Amino acid sequence: MQNMTNKLSRLTVMITFFCTGFYAIIIQTVIFRELLVVVLGNEIIIGISLFNWLAGVFFGAMFGSYWVKRTSGMVRTFSVSLLFMLIYSPLATTGIRLLYQLSQTPAGGHLNFFKVFYLSGACIIPLSFIIGFTFPIASTFFVSLHSRIEDKVSFISGIYIVESFGSLLGGITASFFLVGHLNSYTILSLVSLPLIFMLAIMTGRTRHIGLLSIVTTIGVACLFTLVPRVNRTISHFTIQERWNGFSSAQLVWTRDSRYQNLMLGKSHDQYNLYLNGQFSTSFPEDADNRILSAHLVCQHPGPQNILIIGEAISGLARYLLEYDIKRVKTIELDEKAVEVISNHLSPDDRAILTDPRFSIHIGDGRRIIREKSLINSGWDIIFINMAEPSTLLLNRYYTLEFFRDVSAILAGDGVLSLRITSSENYSAGFVSQYTASIYQTLKLVFPHIVIAPGNRNIFFATRSADTVSTSPSVLAGRYRKTGKQPARLELIFESLYPREKTDFIANSLHRHRKQAVNTDQKPLSLFYFNQILGWASNGKTGTFFSFFERINLGLILIVILVLLVLRWVWGLARKSLPSRLDIRISVLVAGFSGLSLEILIIYSFQNITGYIYQLIGFIIALFMTGLPLGARISKKWLHEKKPLRSRQFGWLMSIQLIFLLLALIFPHLIKEVAVMGLIGNILLCCLVALDGILVGAIFPVALNLYIQKNQDSAVAAGIIDAMDHLGAAIGALLTGALLLPILGISGIGHLIAALSVLSVILLIPHILLAREP
Repeated sequence: MQNMTNKLSRLTVMITFFCTGFYAIIIQTVIFRELLVVVLGNEIIIGISLFNWLAGVFFGAMFGSYWVKRTSGMVRTFSVSLLFMLIYSPLATTGIRLLYQLSQTPAGGHLNFFKVFYLSGACIIPLSFIIGFTFPIASTFFVSLHSRIEDKVSFISGIYIVESFGSLLGGITASFFLVGHLNSYTILSLVSLPLIFMLAIMTGRTRHIGLLSIVTTIGVACLFTLVPRVNRTISHFTIQERWNGFSSAQLVWTRDSRYQNLMLGKSHDQYNLYLNGQFSTSFPEDADNRILSAHLVCQHPGPQNILIIGEAISGLARYLLEYDIKRVKTIELDEKAVEVISNHLSPDDRAILTDPRFSIHIGDGRRIIREKSLINSGWDIIFINMAEPSTLLLNRYYTLEFFRDVSAILAGDGVLSLRITSSENYSAGFVSQYTASIYQTLKLVFPHIVIAPGNRNIFFATRSADTVSTSPSVLAGRYRKTGKQPARLELIFESLYPREKTDFIANSLHRHRKQAVNTDQKPLSLFYFNQILGWASNGKTGTFFSFFERINLGLILIVILVLLVLRWVWGLARKSLPSRLDIRISVLVAGFSGLSLEILIIYSFQNITGYIYQLIGFIIALFMTGLPLGARISKKWLHEKKPLRSRQFGWLMSIQLIFLLLALIFPHLIKEVAVMGLIGNILLCCLVALDGILVGAIFPVALNLYIQKNQDSAVAAGIIDAMDHLGAAIGALLTGALLLPILGISGIGHLIAALSVLSVILLIPHILLAREP
């Protein structure tokens, strides 16, 4: 070992591990974005992906901790591991794009939770396993140079800090310089080069000629894939295969924007636009838009000002302006979506763009309506022409908070309209729960609601009793007053409002017992709609999610209390109270709390700003910024103050108490941040960094407390690192994929607080019974 460390300088290993962290966070960002498209923009994939990533790191760190004691070929093991990661990354990206084919899901179908879980795991876990596996191996380089425990802890913490700084730079680079500018394969090839260069130096200095040859070959292959023609061929093939999972139409255009992935298909003379893999709109749709425009106009006695939140330029705005309307404004999130639609419109449809009564406002509809200074009030009709709440991003347009904001800019007799999936005759099960959640949420803001029944129910909600109507004769009379042709269109209201079906759905929703209000902090409609899609309702998946639907905070608290009692009983029986197990539990709880808070912040950031597609890497990088800062603070405290063990346990307790405080105030804090604009966004970014600082500050102190005399420090480092990632993995799965729609932000906050209390209670005996050196 000493001979090896002589050949390899400490700086070489540090730079290599920095490049490893840099590469890892970028491939993580690329994979998350690719998965987000395949699962139709459903942000639950972030929780699943983080779980798989962190679980891989956990198993890698645990395996690496024991591997270092059984081998002397550290350079070979370290190099081979990183080479495997470099080779597997483009294969994993390709596998994600082919997920529909690999899972044998028919075009236009939906991948359910378990398929996404294990298939994404197959792509992610081998990569993250290497990240965890190489940490104890890199630690071994430095442990062999020092005999004092303090020095070992210092240098192992240094590796942790260096990797975190690499991740920070990688996250910034991915979010602001790579993503949205280059395709995934170009990104992977470019960011591989620094790591390949460092591996070439390592294998060259240690005279591993065979490995050096492999490193050189991989480097040449990366340069070859950067050749434009080669790169376009690979990217085009995989994108086409991904598209085949969504539609049988011809793919004519695709781009990534900072908000989403856009794909435009063409079948015969009709275009279909997909956003993050989810169908958004078809055009031209003259018949449907003609009927919809008549329906909207006639649900108000005399509308003059109409606001559409979502797409309208493909035909709806044109037909609305054929009536005596003063202005039609549409709010579109993504200017690239507007651009691609307008470029493929017929000359007659494109003329709407020059009509002085029509205007387009580019921006997030939630933010624009919340900040009333950005848009006028007094709208007669506001139509939410968005896809249904299948994602957290879309669910924002169906919450109580948004309906209240819309109400504030409507005229006194103004009407809010929206469309959602439902069943014409079925009043029980998932469809009814979903429909009822939207209905009950609307009802809290608008006392008068009428529903046009169908496979897609159309809701019209208002504060004025005399505005909306389910009477075909009333609506037909309003249509006749418009003088619009063809006159026979007035007959559509008989089919839109058949009395039996209209009364049936109104009575069913009125009698629905389950109170399921959809809010920003508890997005229940998202949960119910995903059950309709099959994401959470097929076979065993449905049973699994039904179990979690019955979970409440009280039950979770009882389970935590039982675990605490079992820990004490077990400790007393083995005469191991206190024991080092409590340190592992404390690290695990900190990992859970830190990752859960990060997911809550990511969700809240998207809820406020309207997008996360580009910034996911940046937000993860902010978290990574906190990790080395926290670790550096703890490391310096240990080195300079040389605190007693009781004070070190007090340090761990203090961090847990800070997590408890943050978890309890976060639901209230986020309500204030939502109305603070740019300052609020900056505060959220600072909160992400603080979250990382707390998690990072745990590692050096926990490692110092966990190491015993004559114990292999690299093994201890692997165990502490593994527990940190295990806790984070559990937090990612429970918070990001399962419990957020059910418990809401407040419930998750109470769960974090309860676990923090558990950890504090377990650490108290360590302070009282600490044996100081």
